[in-house]
Amino acid sequence: MNDPTRPERLPGPGLKPGPYERGRRPHPQIDHYVVNRVTSGDPNHPSSSVLLCHQLKDTIQWGNPPCAVASATVQTGVPGKRTQEAKRSMSIIARAKELLATKPVFLDTETTGLGPLDQIVEVAIVDTDGSVLLDTLVKPTIRIPSEAAAIHGISNNDVAGAPSFVEVLPDLQKAIGGRPLVIYNADYDLRLIRQSAKAHRLTANLARNAHCAMKMYAEFRGVWDDFRREYRWHKLDIAARQCGIHLDHQAHRARSDADLARRVTMTIAGIAC
Repeated sequence: MNDPTRPERLPGPGLKPGPYERGRRPHPQIDHYVVNRVTSGDPNHPSSSVLLCHQLKDTIQWGNPPCAVASATVQTGVPGKRTQEAKRSMSIIARAKELLATKPVFLDTETTGLGPLDQIVEVAIVDTDGSVLLDTLVKPTIRIPSEAAAIHGISNNDVAGAPSFVEVLPDLQKAIGGRPLVIYNADYDLRLIRQSAKAHRLTANLARNAHCAMKMYAEFRGVWDDFRREYRWHKLDIAARQCGIHLDHQAHRARSDADLARRVTMTIAGIAC
């Protein structure tokens, strides 16, 4: 369950939808630059020129089919700014590829809520290849409010016979196995895991080699939030839709969301999933 305390914001002044969202071809302007393009090998995959064209705003010439060429032409009347955006886009793609090369695991949790005393009620870990390493309900020491149950569908009856966090923690650590950990909204999930451990007078610090897929995608998408002075965060289901990823009926369950985080990260890297 992702932290909804940062709601989706419409673009502010000076921020307009990219050409993909407007449904028209970019208008060619004057200066030309060439940027490398990571291709997925799948002409229908959203990590190809569609997302990259959006990421570079309206700077890419859309004359070639996705994944058919290894470069794209940036056309702009503001050379410095557009070149900088192109370099940023290619940088985050390269970082995502480097991260995936380390064979990370992907984690997600469902929780009793968002507060400082809330705990996890489900945790799942998915491997880089999509195989499930851990998928279990967790019995919290507090009740699941109806508001939280309405989001993820996990009730107090569902967790009545589930293992406690004390019982789950060894399996959680074994599934991670010292590998890099990727989480969509890592700060939130890691905090709730620490709070669950604290409720049992334990410690569980998994942040040593954790990476936030939400912040990676925010940079990849490249929509600047003038109010917060950072790239705008996107909820996981919205990011998945923007990547062209099918959402199944198990959205807002830990295993499904961990796999969505994996697939969004692969999309950033330009790898078909």
